[in-house]
Amino acid sequence: MSKIIFVLLMSLMSAPARALTLKTPDWIDFDTEKLIFEFSEPMISFGRMERNAKDVPIEISPSIGCEWRWLNRKTLACFFDVKKLKPATEYTMNFGTFTAADGKTFSPKQAVFRVPEVTVVKEQSRFYQFKNPVRPEWVVKLSGPGDGDRQTKQITFNNGIGAEYVSYDSHSRLLYLMPKKDLPRNAEYTVEYKGQEIGRGKTMPPLGVAGIGCYVDGWDYKEYAANEEARCQSSVRIIMTDRVVQDNIKDSIKYAQNQNYLNAAIYLRGLKNGQKTEIVVPAGIRDQWDETLKEPVTLKLHMLDREPKLKSVYERGVLESAERTDFHGFAQNLSEASIEFKGFTAKKNVQGTHRIADIKADIRNEMYPFTYGIRDMLGEKSGYLFGQFETKPAKLNDYFQKSFTAIVAPWQAVVKTGSDKTIVWVNDLKTGKPVKDAAVSIYAQEGRNPSVDVRPILRAKTDGSGMAELGGYKALGKNADLLDTWSDDAKQLFVRIVKGEDITVLPLSNSYAISAGAVSDWTISTVYGVQPRQNLRAFGITPQGIYRQGDTVDYKIYVRSEGLKPAPRTAYDLQVFDSMGQVVYERKNIALSEFGAIDGSFKLSAQAVAGTYDVQLKTGETVLNPLKILVSDFTPLPFKVKTDVDTERAKGGELVQMSSTASLLSGGAFANADARQTAVLSYVPFNYENFSFGNGDFPHEETLQDKTKKTNGKGEVRTAFKLPKSRVETGEIRFETRVFDDSGRFGSSIKVVPYFASDALVGIRPANWLVQAGVETAADVVVVSPDKKPVADIPLKVEIYKKSGRLIRERAAGNAYRLRYDSVEDKVAECALVSANDPVKCVFTPKEAGEYRAEAVVAGSSAKTSFYAEGDGYVPWEPNKDVLSLTVDKKKYAVGDTIEMMVKNPFQDGRALITVERDGILKSWVQPMKNSMEKVKIEVTKDFFPGVYVSVNLFSPRAADSSIEPDLGKPSEKTGYIQIDVEDKVRVLDVKITPDKEEYRPKQTAKVTLSVQSKKPVELAVAVLDEAVLALLPNGIESFNPLPELNETGDLNVKTYSLISQLIGRQKVEKKGANQGGDGGSDFAVRDLFKLVGYWNPSLKTDKDGKASFDMALPDNLTSWKVIAVAMTPSDFAGLGVADFKVNQPLELRALVPNQIHVGDTFVPAVSVMNRTKIPQTVEVTLKSGGEKEVFKPYKNKAVVILKPFERKAVFFDALTVIGKDKIPLLFTARSGKEKDALKVDVPILKNAPEQTAALFGRIDGTEKIPLDIPADS
Repeated sequence: MSKIIFVLLMSLMSAPARALTLKTPDWIDFDTEKLIFEFSEPMISFGRMERNAKDVPIEISPSIGCEWRWLNRKTLACFFDVKKLKPATEYTMNFGTFTAADGKTFSPKQAVFRVPEVTVVKEQSRFYQFKNPVRPEWVVKLSGPGDGDRQTKQITFNNGIGAEYVSYDSHSRLLYLMPKKDLPRNAEYTVEYKGQEIGRGKTMPPLGVAGIGCYVDGWDYKEYAANEEARCQSSVRIIMTDRVVQDNIKDSIKYAQNQNYLNAAIYLRGLKNGQKTEIVVPAGIRDQWDETLKEPVTLKLHMLDREPKLKSVYERGVLESAERTDFHGFAQNLSEASIEFKGFTAKKNVQGTHRIADIKADIRNEMYPFTYGIRDMLGEKSGYLFGQFETKPAKLNDYFQKSFTAIVAPWQAVVKTGSDKTIVWVNDLKTGKPVKDAAVSIYAQEGRNPSVDVRPILRAKTDGSGMAELGGYKALGKNADLLDTWSDDAKQLFVRIVKGEDITVLPLSNSYAISAGAVSDWTISTVYGVQPRQNLRAFGITPQGIYRQGDTVDYKIYVRSEGLKPAPRTAYDLQVFDSMGQVVYERKNIALSEFGAIDGSFKLSAQAVAGTYDVQLKTGETVLNPLKILVSDFTPLPFKVKTDVDTERAKGGELVQMSSTASLLSGGAFANADARQTAVLSYVPFNYENFSFGNGDFPHEETLQDKTKKTNGKGEVRTAFKLPKSRVETGEIRFETRVFDDSGRFGSSIKVVPYFASDALVGIRPANWLVQAGVETAADVVVVSPDKKPVADIPLKVEIYKKSGRLIRERAAGNAYRLRYDSVEDKVAECALVSANDPVKCVFTPKEAGEYRAEAVVAGSSAKTSFYAEGDGYVPWEPNKDVLSLTVDKKKYAVGDTIEMMVKNPFQDGRALITVERDGILKSWVQPMKNSMEKVKIEVTKDFFPGVYVSVNLFSPRAADSSIEPDLGKPSEKTGYIQIDVEDKVRVLDVKITPDKEEYRPKQTAKVTLSVQSKKPVELAVAVLDEAVLALLPNGIESFNPLPELNETGDLNVKTYSLISQLIGRQKVEKKGANQGGDGGSDFAVRDLFKLVGYWNPSLKTDKDGKASFDMALPDNLTSWKVIAVAMTPSDFAGLGVADFKVNQPLELRALVPNQIHVGDTFVPAVSVMNRTKIPQTVEVTLKSGGEKEVFKPYKNKAVVILKPFERKAVFFDALTVIGKDKIPLLFTARSGKEKDALKVDVPILKNAPEQTAALFGRIDGTEKIPLDIPADS
């Protein structure tokens, strides 16, 4: 149906009548997309705007292929392809007779328009690059299409030297060219087109020094000529007249830095501020053309004083009470600095101004360190402090962190908070012993206004293990919203731990939070914010899953709390969003049934957009997404395909066999059908304990096999082939079989098998991704089998390469040579090793800073990895080393099982807080960790269902004898998280479904009995679904299984905070910086009632014996019907039952027609005929029109086919052209003796009516009638 959108703009002004005239174009360029014809009066009725060429009385010669459209009632446009315009051509426009909207006729006179020649656009032409010092390359913009050859001949340099074509970009119409001969050196030149200048430039001078560039006053960049004294503060560079070679530049120029690429700037480092110096650029420096600087050049440089700076290293941090550690920062050119502070100790508040004694006004142009004096401000006590810097000069050009928070603490504190409880675990930072009988409280205040005089929200005391238990989110109430704040300006939650004169404070903010995702390789998702009702689960079904436009969608939705517990009964809102995000259905304030369910239906619009529809259920702030619905124009297939492969793990060079079977859903083989079997290999990374595997080559998918065959009499197709060797070392092979029906549609089946090039895979990892040049390091190497078990006694080789740039001299335009850098690798070390059960080491010493590559090779496998050696000016950063490795003995557990979890303990003597978590903390205890591999046993109880998260927080106190820097002995912690899935088979309802027969005929009645063993009431949602539709659902029968969704573990809703995450250790600071038909007639039982869902009952309840039953009048589908029953009790129990039965008949017809056609289409009606009997059959097949005579007139309506037992053939009739309306009713019949079948199909006819949009702009005085030409079907 057409859609017409009107826009009417009116104003109270009138215009006088005038003669009908036409304004035509007289000139166009190559950027014109349309010709505009402006009439003085309205020419058309408003509405239909597109026009065929025959309807427009305008002829343009030569033709430009107009597509005509009225832009409004007075403006006609010809849209054309600009490539059809001929340059420098005059086009003639001849006009026929136009009839205006008011009936006036008008015949305009002949007119012309001209297309200019293609010329050069001066404003968009420019210098591009030098081909050599005296051959500049220019890029010239052309005004129109072409190849640039003619324009090249018309361009000269210096009014005489011709241009040489280089290349032409037809898309952007850019012509690249250069002079045919060398231009004078270091001289200005012009570029002309037809004698007119289009640009000018200057050839390169001999290599020279242009001057100095640098920064002053922060980010103000300045340049000085070579004969000027440069006044600079930072980032000084010598500017050359051309790019020069700099791989050994520091040997020639003082303060210069080597670079392995060509650059016109030579960067200087090591200059001292507050001094004057001279820089000599010696003769002999080479540029990119291998020319040299002829004479030395001396540059004068005055390095000004550096700008005042204060760099604060810490925004927040924690200091140990028993250590003399402090915060430190860096200062530069400050006369003085102080800290305005406010805080508290265990007994009192503190406040004041602290002058930083380390600030020295006489130290100039050096960034030197200073200590804050945190302990002085707290009176040598433990406590909490907020401070702000004040400096002289007060205004600093450089941004710095002006405020900070500091905590001095004797104890490590870990806090875990969930919905019902909060656990606080306290240990001595020095000894590691638990802190007993400490007062623990949770309170709220602003971070910048700390005070000891704050009333606690919750209180508790630590026990002998150092643990205290307080209330969780529920007990905190609205205060729980203060968790995870970012700013000290905002109110936030703190945990305060006090014993005698000692105190530890832990802010419950993001800065001290431990992310469960980060310590679990992001396999665990946590709740954002506090969601005490996030433990709700929802699951929904529709009986069909996939729908067409105009269908009615039935639905059933179940809501449960975690563990299949009852959910709140009231206040649910339901919305359905289409694939464009628009709401197409909603219900508000819904109450759940006694079984915690909602059911209903809604109708899809005939114009509903296709795609995936999201169903959303909301209660309070909790949003649930119980199901998705697919809307599409689909055709179910009458058969299914199953594929298998004779191996569970593929290897290059081995013989494999694909075996597939195609079977009719109504029973029997889908024989003699076209089939295609393919095998496609794709790369999949191999993971094992952070080792790198593979040669770094990630090729595109490889097709290993592609064969077309036919299924045999049993519907089988097999292909055997030898897997070729591949560059892919680890991956997977997707074995797919597609089987095609007689109309060309196909069904497919896929089997994915892992692939390995070898039985022994080598992996490599550096000791660290960042190492120190000149210091011995190692690469660990391991050889494992595809099932990740170490393989010993395999010879292997390791090679270490240093990556660098190498200068290459190559010939350029003319007789010039150009220098460039290529990246190269030089082997610097190698090891011959033999694999073992543990990783073996290749030990080497990187001599230089830079990037290195390590490669390990065994027969049939290789591995590569990269690392860096730290050098001058390189700023390193640390990877995350705080993750604790946890492994368990099973993938799933049942209630009553024991989880055996292995913890890789990196500490010699540590203690671990072990917690079992989900929406809250279910279980917690402290366990000593003394061995390198510790086993933790956890008994699975009922409250673990349907799953939990286990956390291990491991703490190690300060080592007795540790170095100053790096502080290897400072207190440490590592945290690990792992998800544990728990099954409870006792909660699974056993649903048995029994049809009274296995096989039926169309229009018979099927009787189905259901039984469920349960002591509680049971409600069943029952759907009988055509298996052909079930095959279209991405998850198949699992789409109806409520257990995975309702038993989902859900996101973790426990937050963890640790004081030690911000601990500052010892530091050594240096001083540096479906259509339903009608009656078929005759003696045939016409099959015209087709349904995709044969039966649907969302609320079928069992009797006291747990039984239920229903009758189903079978439609005319010849298929396998799936009886699907979702069973649910009011709480605790759920289940899914599935059964099937078939509907068929001795002689079967299946239509081979399109889902829909358009007026004017031509199509071939066809039908597939199958003999299900055990004897051959001679079948007469006919096609009749079931409706209007004008729809079509078949030229051939009868055919005879001979079919063997269970053979299928397609019968095609003459092609038909659609001329009718609404639909084509087709009636197919088949007869062979007593056996017969009749099939009626209605094919919808769609009109060829595109969407139209029209706008009318004008002025009226009072009222005026505006004619509208609206299509009848709009």
